[in-house]
Formats: sequence, C-alpha cells, structure tokens
Amino acid sequence: MRDIQSRDASRNRQNQIKLDVSGEHDEKDRASIFLQNSFANIVIGASTACLSLGVPPVIVRTLPASEFAVWSLVLQIAGYTGLLNLGLQNAVGRYVAFYEAHADAPGRDGFISASFWVLCLMATLAATGIVISAFQLNRFFPGIPFDLAVDAKYMLLAAGGTLAVGLPFTVFTGILVGLRRNDIVAYVVGGTKLALTVLLIIIGWVSHSLYWLTACFVGANFASYLAIWASCEKFTAVSVNLRMPSATALRQISSYCGTVAVWWISSFMISGLDVVIVGRVDFPSLPYYSACLGPITVLAGVMPALFGPLLQVGAMYSAQGQEAQLEQTLMRSTRLATVVISSVAAVLIVFDREILTAWLGAAYAVQTAPILRLLVLGHALRQIAFPYTTLLLATNKHGQLLLSPLLEGIVNVVVAVVAGRMYGVMGVASGVVVGAIAGQLMNYFLNLPRTQEKSFARLTFIKSSVLRPILCFTPLGVLGLMAKANLSDRMLIGAKALLLVVSLLMVWRFAIDCREKETIRALINRGRFLLGRIVT
Repeated sequence: MRDIQSRDASRNRQNQIKLDVSGEHDEKDRASIFLQNSFANIVIGASTACLSLGVPPVIVRTLPASEFAVWSLVLQIAGYTGLLNLGLQNAVGRYVAFYEAHADAPGRDGFISASFWVLCLMATLAATGIVISAFQLNRFFPGIPFDLAVDAKYMLLAAGGTLAVGLPFTVFTGILVGLRRNDIVAYVVGGTKLALTVLLIIIGWVSHSLYWLTACFVGANFASYLAIWASCEKFTAVSVNLRMPSATALRQISSYCGTVAVWWISSFMISGLDVVIVGRVDFPSLPYYSACLGPITVLAGVMPALFGPLLQVGAMYSAQGQEAQLEQTLMRSTRLATVVISSVAAVLIVFDREILTAWLGAAYAVQTAPILRLLVLGHALRQIAFPYTTLLLATNKHGQLLLSPLLEGIVNVVVAVVAGRMYGVMGVASGVVVGAIAGQLMNYFLNLPRTQEKSFARLTFIKSSVLRPILCFTPLGVLGLMAKANLSDRMLIGAKALLLVVSLLMVWRFAIDCREKETIRALINRGRFLLGRIVT
C-alpha cells in the first residue's frame, strides 16, 4: 500500500514538474512573440517617423508657406476618413486572436466577413463626406489664398478618396495582426511609407508642385492596399468570404465598435480638429503649427509601436481567465510606457530649438518652438494611458468608458476654440494640455475604480507606474533657473545634455525593476540581431 502511495506521489510530483516547465515555456514563448511583434511595430513606427520628419524639411524649403499650409490642411481633412474605420482593424485583430485561442474557425471567418461589409459601407460614407467637404472648402476656410483654392479642392478629392477606398483593406491588416504576423505588416506598411518618403522628397525638390506631391501620395497608398491584401492571401490560410454577415457577428461589431467609435470621436476632438481650428482662427500660423505635427506624430507613434501587441496578449489572458496576469501586465506596461514617453518628451522639450533649427531652419524654429513645447506636454500626458486603454480593448471592457473620453475631447475643443480666438495658435495648443490633464484625472478617479477589481491597488499603481518615473526627470527643472544666466550656446547645450543623462540614470536606477530591465535588454538585443540580418 505504501509503495502504491509512494509511486502515486512520485508520479504527481513528475506531472507537476512537467506542468511548471510547460508553463515556463509558454511564458517564454509569449514574451518572445510579444518582443517580436513589438519590434515589428517599431519598424512601422520608424517608417512613420521617417515620413513625418523627412518630408516637411523639403516642403518648407521648396514651397511657399501658404502652400505648405494648404498641403497640411488637405491631408488633415483627408485623414478624417479614418474615423469611419470605427476601430474595426483592431477589432478584427482582437477577435481573430480570440477565436484562434478557442479554435473556432467559423466564428472567426464570420466576424471577418461582417467587418469587410461594414467597412465597405463606411468607405462609401467617407467618400461622400470628402466630396461635400471639397466643394465647401473655401467657405470653411476663407483664409486659403484665392490662387490656391481650386488646387486645394482637387487635392482633397484625390487624397481623401484614396484613403476612403483603403478602409475595407484594413481588414487584411487586422487578420495579420490577429495571427501575430506583425512582421508582414511591418514589411508592407513600413516599406510603403519609406518608399513614399523618398518619392515625396525627390518630387518636392524637383517639381515644387502640389499636384505631383498629391499624385505620389495617391499612388503609394493604392500600392500599399494591394500589397497588404496579397500578403494576407499568401502568408495566411484566412481569407475574406463575401457572404452575408451574420447577426452574431454584427452584434459583436456593434458591441465592440460602438464604444470605440466614441473613443475615436474623442480622439478626433483632441488631435484631429486642432489643425482645422488653427486654419480657421489663425491661418497665417498654420504652417508653424503643422510643422509641429512631425515630432508629435513620432511621439504619438511610440506607444502603438511598443505596446500595440498588448491587444493580443490581453485577449489571450482574458480568454483563459487570468485576471492576476492582466493586472500585473497593466502595472508593468504602464510603468515602461511612462518611462519611454517621458524620455522622448524630455528630449523634444529640452532640445526643441536645436532640433527645429536643424530640421526646418532658424526662421521656422523661432515660431514653432513655443507651440511644440505645449503640444509635446499634452500628448505625452495622454499617451501614458495607452497600455490601460489597449488592455480594456483586449478584455472587452472598453464599453464601461463612454463619458470620460467625450468629456476630455469636449474640454480640448472648447479650450482650443475659446483660447484660440483670444490668443491665436498658442491658445489652440493650450487646449491639448488642459484636455490631457482632465483625461488623466478622470482615468484615476472614474475609470480605474470601474474597470479594475476591488483588490487592484490603485494608489500603488499611480505611485510606482506613473509618478515615480516622472519624478526622475526633476533634475531638468534646473534648466528653468539657468534660463536667466548668460550662458553661451555651447555651455547651455552641454548643461542640457548632462541633466538629461542624470535623469535617465535615475530612471534606470529607481523607476524600473530587474525584470523590466531584462525586457528592455531583450528588445534591444533583438533589434540588433534583426538589423544585423538586414545588413548582412
């Protein structure tokens, strides 16, 4: 009897060891996939940065300020078509990952098909809106010079129509993301944006023509649509079946995207209307405000590039009911997000004049630097919440957040309009900061208590994941005192660099733990490895 019990106990210990080892392997596999997908997103973010930072220096040096303003305004309005995506690209990625975890191919295919049909409808609505906007452009923006009015109208028709056609193709991107093929998306999207950057630079220098710049934009976007479709067909076993959407899939889309649409409207009010408001209340300052959008695009792209894969990870944890893992993921990802976004923002704010002078020239730097500081501060504060909102999407809890995004957007728009009429472009920029502060306060006092378990240590989360990393940058406050000193440019730049290095060392020492340091090292090593493969 004792022998039997001994053998059973031994067998149980062996099984437990196997389960522990299997769990460790699963955790390592998940971490590896997360890092791989994060690096793929970084590639996309880097290509977006190249486009945002590489083209404006050429345009501001080859086109008059009024034409640069029209170019920026047209692309901003054309980009409004993206609002009608309704978050369906992320929804497809989330539900594909969810159904894959449950091995439910019919449910997956039904959701993909329904999403495609919905996006075709949205594309039609978007194209209609672009046509109406194009023929009312002069009425909306009387500051547009008379000799550019006709060109602006046809530019908007071409650029906006192209982006409207691209809406249904985002389904294929969602499929690839849901199947964790972010690398393919990185190659296609990143490659297209790099090609577009090079072409716009060449055409800008050679032609000095808004017409040819717009033609290049249209052609590159159509090429990217075809490439993402072909890649999805070639590298996955999933395809879009053009069948009538099921009631179940439509309910899922309505449930998921109804709230996301509110978020997108809020995002539209926060970072989509600012260019339009400046164009309306202070059109002469629009070139300088538009020049800030390059660094802001880079700043805003950091979070999706690094933490976009949280959508798949969170969906997987949610499907398996691992609430403790979700809370731990929220704590760590928010802490790393705060470190990253604070570091990037510190560089942009501390070296604003130097960066803008080297990038756009001294004339633009003088006008743009004060605007850039406000925009960087506002967008950095807002981006700290990116991991939190991504995990809400992954766990389908985003439906509990309807009021706060709308209130943040309303605060942003109201302050921007009122202050913009009083103080021009600086008033519009201040609206971004005030809206971001309002949003963060609502996250802490309203959203976290509603979406997290009662056991969630909210105060600890704020202290360790948000406040501690930010406080590590307090040495930069010395720069405010040094502003009154008569230091040479070289000494001032040296002092800025020294204080920034001290701040980053404090972050590494006090703000992140050993496991997070290992994650950062692994991401850097993987980047070196992939770059080495590209070079060789």
